[in-house]
Amino acid sequence: MNDGFASPVRHTRRLPAALLVIACFVLCESARAARVVLTGDAFVSSNSAEERAKNFGADKRLVVNNNCRSFLQFDFSSLPAVSPGEIRKATLYLFARKVEGPGSIDIHALAASWDEKTVTFDTAPTAGALVQSEVRVPKSAENNYVIVDVTAQVQNWMALGLAWNYGLQLAPGAQGTNVTFDSKERGARAAFLDVVLAGSGGRTAR
Repeated sequence: MNDGFASPVRHTRRLPAALLVIACFVLCESARAARVVLTGDAFVSSNSAEERAKNFGADKRLVVNNNCRSFLQFDFSSLPAVSPGEIRKATLYLFARKVEGPGSIDIHALAASWDEKTVTFDTAPTAGALVQSEVRVPKSAENNYVIVDVTAQVQNWMALGLAWNYGLQLAPGAQGTNVTFDSKERGARAAFLDVVLAGSGGRTAR
């Protein structure tokens, strides 16, 4: 059927299949995200003398508010040996189960070791270098991920050696907040790190 319009002439050329395979290999191998395993998490509370001495490592919550802060520990052993410069990006994902008080959180590297099964407010490790400040946690973050760039800190751990990786602390920022994140005890939506590596010759984490 002629609709009154001339059919356009298509000037297209198909790439050979071998070239498509090579292009895909180069693009896919040049950078690949690796999931870094969360091995420990807990929150500590100063709500009362009893809670100061209580361990919440088995809790399904990670609470951050004026009386509570939370800790995360990640295992980087699954990553290949890379230089700090080979880390293109490291992103922390925190699933906000409930936002009772919108505000902000500060994220610090921890300066000493701790154990999720024993840590309490009274025995908690000291916060070290500031990783990110005033990370916004609006009401709309509820039932969504709060996403934080922690590239510089992961690069720093790689530079110093992973023996210095004591994990991260989540604490209320200057705006304050009252937020509950999922812990690994809750299941699939525990915190995680995505690390994008680019090694020489396309060597990347898998």
